Amino acid sequence: MLTMCESETPPTPEECGQAFTKLYSKYYQKTPSSKEVKAYAIKTGGKSFNPIIYNAMWGPSEFSSTGTLLTYDAVHLLKKIDGKKTMFLVGQYDSARIDTIQDYVTLTPGAELGVVPGGSHNFLGDRPITTEAIFRGWFKRKDLP
Repeated sequence: MLTMCESETPPTPEECGQAFTKLYSKYYQKTPSSKEVKAYAIKTGGKSFNPIIYNAMWGPSEFSSTGTLLTYDAVHLLKKIDGKKTMFLVGQYDSARIDTIQDYVTLTPGAELGVVPGGSHNFLGDRPITTEAIFRGWFKRKDLP
């Protein structure tokens, strides 16, 4: 079904949405407490994921990039970033592997790695309060506004 959803003649958006949701819920997103997510949505005014930007940059699914990021590689620019003001953040169960992100930290002198406990690739969505706490602690340590 996932292969068909990425073909030239995909099934209906509803069918593909169901297939992606089934896979994402098992492998990409941990189920957050509904209380945590509702509280965070109220706090932030419900603003979050923008599918127009996501689809332009990556494409309609996680599995095959078709957007502008398909051939984009900025690893060579990491050494130009002020590492003292940089934290790479990844979920504990993220599809972006921790060892890969650690390589980026190493290429950015002074940068730090943060890991969201229990977080998936959608750690901000499934662990919003924990993610915010990590950011706030990092900002405080760095004395950043």
